[in-house]
Order: sequence, then structure tokens, then C-alpha cells
Amino acid sequence: MPLAVEQELLHCGDWTLFGKAFGTGINGDHQQWFDNFRMSYEGNKNELEVAVAKNQTSVPDEADISAPQDASKELAVLDMKIAGVKVSKTGAVASENACLAAVWKTTEAETIQFSCGGMVLQIKSALAQKFDEEKKQILYTHLDLRFLELQSATCKGGILAEIWGFSPMSQKTAEMLQPPKN
Repeated sequence: MPLAVEQELLHCGDWTLFGKAFGTGINGDHQQWFDNFRMSYEGNKNELEVAVAKNQTSVPDEADISAPQDASKELAVLDMKIAGVKVSKTGAVASENACLAAVWKTTEAETIQFSCGGMVLQIKSALAQKFDEEKKQILYTHLDLRFLELQSATCKGGILAEIWGFSPMSQKTAEMLQPPKN
């Protein structure tokens, strides 16, 4: 994927998920991670916005909702807005479009579970486990995305729809799957 450029990842029914990727900048390393997701839903271009907060990447990986909770409710790694309203603490939020968000924080990660338009996804902060050095793991903190519920029959567009076989793969998407030639 082009780095630091928002791309349409998945379009299903009334919602569209966009994402931005980043790389390490290390010569010969072509791995990319997401540092930003945005979802539009029923005319609201910014129903959900989640990004890695700048200068706040200091949590280990492997969190789940059953992990020990962090005593602080303030979010440090995720920079998040729901329907344009900043979310800075753990808890639950509903938007005017009847989308629901649950946000939790453990000692390992910060997670949002977002339910909207027949879809449930989780976005979680994660360290770059490919590095041995903790400093580099933190430097390349990124966002992991997972769908808990997805009505795939409604998914007709976006890079992920093409990769997952929901729609025909375009030449542009096929080229994104190849490492750069330099």
C-alpha cells in the first residue's frame, strides 16, 4: 500500500473503512502496519476515527478483555473520535447513528470494539513484535484490526474485499501485494 495515504479498505452496505499504513524506513524492510483507521457510515464521513497517539507508544502487546485492567481510565496510546467527539477514557459510547463503542484498557493494550451497521470490529494497539529491542517495538506501535461479525455478502469494494475474494481483484490491488522493486 502507499505509505501515509488513506486507502479504502472495505466497503460493505452503508459503511466504508479506510486506513493508512506506515513502514519502518529500514532499507530492505517492506513490512507495513496501520496507524490510522476511519469509518464512514450513513453519510457521516467520520463515524469512527482511531489512530496511534503521537509520542504515547509505550504499551506491551497481547491484550484481551479478560486481562488485568489498568487502574487508569485515561487512554494514552489510542487517539479516538466517535462521530467527531473525542474519546479519551475507557467506557461505552453510542453515536446518533446507533453505533456502539466499548473502549477498554489493560496493562498490555488499549482496545475499541465498535458495532455499527451489522458489523462488529476491534481495533487494538500493538507493539511491533518483529523487533528484539523494546525501543523499536514501541517506536513501531501500530493498530491491529479484527472483525468479530461481518456480513461479507454486503462487501463490494475496497482492498480487503478484493484480497478476501468478496469482489474481483484489481490490477492496482494486485500490485500492492508485491514488494517494491528497489
